[in-house]
Amino acid sequence: MKEFEFKIHSWLEGASPIELAVTNNFLSILVSGEIISDVFHQSNKSTANGVYLPLYPIAEWIAANWWRLLFECNRQRGNEDFRYCHNLSFSGEGYFLPDLSFLPETDVVNLEWKKRSINNGELQFLGQGQTKVPFDDIQSEFASFIQIVIERLETLGIQDTPLQKDWEAIRKAYNDQEEKDFCIACAQLGIDPYVVTEEQAQCIIDSHEILHKNVDVNEFFNAVSMKSITESTEWLAKISNDKSIKKKANDLFREIKERIPVFNDYQPWKRGYKEAQWVRANFFSTNFMLNDFYSMIEDTTHYEDIPFDFCMAVTKTSDDLNPTFIHPGRVSHFHAGRLLGNYIHSSENTCKLMTKLYTPEQKYSRAFAAELIAPAESLRNDLKGKYCVCDDDIVELSQKYQINDSVIRHQIENHKLAEIA
Repeated sequence: MKEFEFKIHSWLEGASPIELAVTNNFLSILVSGEIISDVFHQSNKSTANGVYLPLYPIAEWIAANWWRLLFECNRQRGNEDFRYCHNLSFSGEGYFLPDLSFLPETDVVNLEWKKRSINNGELQFLGQGQTKVPFDDIQSEFASFIQIVIERLETLGIQDTPLQKDWEAIRKAYNDQEEKDFCIACAQLGIDPYVVTEEQAQCIIDSHEILHKNVDVNEFFNAVSMKSITESTEWLAKISNDKSIKKKANDLFREIKERIPVFNDYQPWKRGYKEAQWVRANFFSTNFMLNDFYSMIEDTTHYEDIPFDFCMAVTKTSDDLNPTFIHPGRVSHFHAGRLLGNYIHSSENTCKLMTKLYTPEQKYSRAFAAELIAPAESLRNDLKGKYCVCDDDIVELSQKYQINDSVIRHQIENHKLAEIA
């Protein structure tokens, strides 16, 4: 069973232009086998599981936005066209389509769909929900859908449409690794690679050349803005190369890094939980020991403002595998946990970014920190069998563990410790 699917039927005749006329079909959208495109018709009080419309505009929208649709992970930049590039409702050229957003997180694509109506409720998409689908499944279904529409056009002798030209350019890029990497970098920065200016292109190339040996450039391009890429690159290169930014070696952190078992078979957030449980059990089993950990983090931190706030902190690992944490101010307990998690999986002479994104690396560090600071089993004991907790309970727990309310809330929800009122 496909995790995501555009389900179509037989071709229908329609009006001009020709590429729309010949691609009329009935479209349903399925997620994990469940239809999410149910539409209610107020006039006759009936419900259908999809809509009749030309498929060409949808295929062209997917192709035109291909790189950003699949690789732009930062929805917090405030780009005015982010929603246009990521929400299916903008693809229909006037036809009524679901409010379905595709929000990439590198390893998965987060799908969010909401109720939508037009003409004072005359037509209503009824579904709402959210789920994560493996990246490869979304990419494969997009490619299959485009290919089906193109084959329909070619069968009828229709050539040189914008869709066919866009798809040919995409296929060409996938056969040239350097071009593909450039297109992905543009998309991560929120830019269409086919309309990027020469100046922007050179900035991207220069940043990659300067940083790629010491920094995960995918994390960097996803976090930084195009307006500040040059200054941010220069600052990160300075941090990476400045030998004076180095704190006294911490033997305990080195021991954790060297001894931690391999949990690679788990999803990023599950691996974060597993590793934090091991670290807590073997090194910080009491709150007193955890307080020592916070002090060690402070002693290993270099305080410096981060330009343009493109990231929240940096974990710098030296050639002898000792860490220095670069942070703009007082390190919260949660940030301390994330910094240690980043260090555990760092290599020599590297800088790892801590950001607000939802890439696998960031999901891992959040899960690691949450389980290290507020372990699920400890929370379970604190709740004393409560089936349902309220805001006051969450505030009380956050004060006990000296961590943000949202972290406690996520721990309770993710580990199914109780219902939240």
